[in-house]
Amino acid sequence: MSGAGKTVCVTGASGFIASWLVKFLLQRGYTVRASVRDPSDPKKTHHLLALEGAKERLHLFKASLLEEGSFDAAIDGCDGVFHTASPFFFATNDPEAELIAPALKGTLNVLESCAKASSVKRVVLTSSVASVAINGRPLTPEVVVDETWWSDIEFCRKIQAWYVLSKTLAEDAAWKFAKEKGIDLVVINPAMVIGPLLQPTLNTSAEAILNLINGAETYPNGSVGWVNVKSVANAHIQAFEIPSASGRYCMVEEVAHYADIVEILGKLYPSHKLPEKCVDEKLMPKYQVSQEKAKTLGIDFIPFEQNERFLAGGAVGGSLGEWPKVGRKMEVEGEEEAKRGDHVGRHAQELFSVDNMSGVGKTVCVTGASGFIASWLVKFLLERGYTVKASVRDPNMWYPLIDWLKLLPSYKVDCLLLLASDDPKKTGHLLALDGAKERLHLFKADLLEAGSFDAAIDGCEGVFHTASPFFYRAADPQWKGFALGYSMHRIVVASISGVPAEFQPDACEAELIDPALKGTLNVLGACAKASSVKRVVLTSSVAAVIISRRPKTPVVVVDETWFSDPEFARDMKLWYVLSKTLAEDAAWKFAREKGIDLVTINPALVVGPLLQPTLNTSAAAILDIVNGAKTYPNSTMGWINVKDVAVAHIQAFEIPSANGRYCLVERVAHYSEVVEILHKLYPSLQLPEKCSDDRPHTPVYQVSKEKAKSLGINFISLEESVKETVESLKEKGFFSG
Repeated sequence: MSGAGKTVCVTGASGFIASWLVKFLLQRGYTVRASVRDPSDPKKTHHLLALEGAKERLHLFKASLLEEGSFDAAIDGCDGVFHTASPFFFATNDPEAELIAPALKGTLNVLESCAKASSVKRVVLTSSVASVAINGRPLTPEVVVDETWWSDIEFCRKIQAWYVLSKTLAEDAAWKFAKEKGIDLVVINPAMVIGPLLQPTLNTSAEAILNLINGAETYPNGSVGWVNVKSVANAHIQAFEIPSASGRYCMVEEVAHYADIVEILGKLYPSHKLPEKCVDEKLMPKYQVSQEKAKTLGIDFIPFEQNERFLAGGAVGGSLGEWPKVGRKMEVEGEEEAKRGDHVGRHAQELFSVDNMSGVGKTVCVTGASGFIASWLVKFLLERGYTVKASVRDPNMWYPLIDWLKLLPSYKVDCLLLLASDDPKKTGHLLALDGAKERLHLFKADLLEAGSFDAAIDGCEGVFHTASPFFYRAADPQWKGFALGYSMHRIVVASISGVPAEFQPDACEAELIDPALKGTLNVLGACAKASSVKRVVLTSSVAAVIISRRPKTPVVVVDETWFSDPEFARDMKLWYVLSKTLAEDAAWKFAREKGIDLVTINPALVVGPLLQPTLNTSAAAILDIVNGAKTYPNSTMGWINVKDVAVAHIQAFEIPSANGRYCLVERVAHYSEVVEILHKLYPSLQLPEKCSDDRPHTPVYQVSKEKAKSLGINFISLEESVKETVESLKEKGFFSG
């Protein structure tokens, strides 16, 4: 953990960017001193105090931007300072008092405290692309803005761009002060920052999206740079940790006109009423902002469309649905309240009407709800307003076969199944989700028991069947004896020979195929009985698509018309592949016979952050690489982020035209590429340097994204997915880093 033993200060810690910065710093092991205006105000501190590691390593300090010496106590003894606190809004009656003074004087007050503290090695300042690009120079499609640009102070005054002026003056003063006092200063210049909210209050950039989906008749005539809040928070930390980091870093994933945003929202949420015309007739042109310097910090930008999806369908909707009352205040980056007198003080339902919560009044069932994918699916369904009936197994103790673990050292390990049933650890993370208290209902169900799902499914409009055991037979020596993890209610320790018959591969086959095949038919049987069910979404796998004797080479493009060959899978003893192939094939036949509207999602190896407190197979694949493995597998896999998979399930249910199968593969990559990504992200980690065998690397191939994109899926990059997985493994305590 890169921050272990180090102390840093974050000013304006309750703000949008700062909250994510505090979260990521705590995840990395830092001790964080967080300055806020009023530590006793739970609206400003509760979400921070609830963060993982906050109890042990988060300390709140009272400080005000306009009060000299106010930050001395918070900064004294710190290794680094992140100064984020500054007001952010555009309309003001008194720009000097409300914007310029807090930004300029506040920045100098913080830097003065840094100059007094000999412990401070570097200061990272949150500036803005507003201090870069506004100078009267034409911004046209061929223009590339970079860090050498500066906004023009007189031009800003002339056009009364007061926020731009405040950021430009503050950053300029910061550079002069740092040079004079010998402070090592790095500046982050983000564009319009969007993405999920940690804080319980609405910020300016989120409100920009909210206005579009909440009844606006027109959209603004503006071409704006956009970037995800998590990318910005990570950039701050990288700018502090990387010794060679220096100067300014523009953070812009994409420059897009509001017309582009409306188009994206229309595809993602076709039922929403969106503005159909611009406030002006002639649209402002787009331009470019260089990403070259930002990429030297190791930033892999989250796709622009992904940011929009989080705001419109998830974070904003879910958060607002829980607010008893909010004021419509434009964002304050940090603690300076916007004293603008235009708070409307209306209920959250008025700010975000139930029409925008696509699941309000609807009930759905999720089987195997405690699993990796299913947990995210439940989370997103609750955020959209659905009532969720979640099936889990009986919360009993471990099955007695746990005693066989003691035998492992005396056997050659090939395949051992350790059965377990659900315990409170399988449901606690679900019950803690926003909206769970009111709209999540747990049901006991077993895949192999006919009629077991009837009660959970009865009365539901939709069913998401995710429950199925997931593990592989590990032939590679590096996997011997390694606990691959589990999905639902099976744990795999690897393969076995020389042990009692019940642990031989035949048992592995039975423990995979029966739950997958019979379980799927039992669930569909319950759906056929329930006249309320309008559609079933089945979690299949790309394993049911690609495994056959057909060659896969770089020029081959796999798509939804492919089906894995059951006999080939049986010959190769690929029991997981066989189980998913047989289950999906049986599902399609049953659905046609019974007239069930079925859609299947076929994801590749699913990685990304864990909600559940237990290790799953795909996360374990990453954990093994970062946790001391000597070699990496000679294997080429498709990879996909769990959040994309969960959203695809919901879109497949909500979009009337959705049908058939949907392959979900962001990228096909050899494990060597994953190791390379990990090395760039975590250069200090000891990673495997060679493959597990001397044979040529298995070739990459392609998987078509065309059909998946019709669901509005804009894939999270493999780099971001790998990083989220590792950070989540750290947060959950599986890996110290």
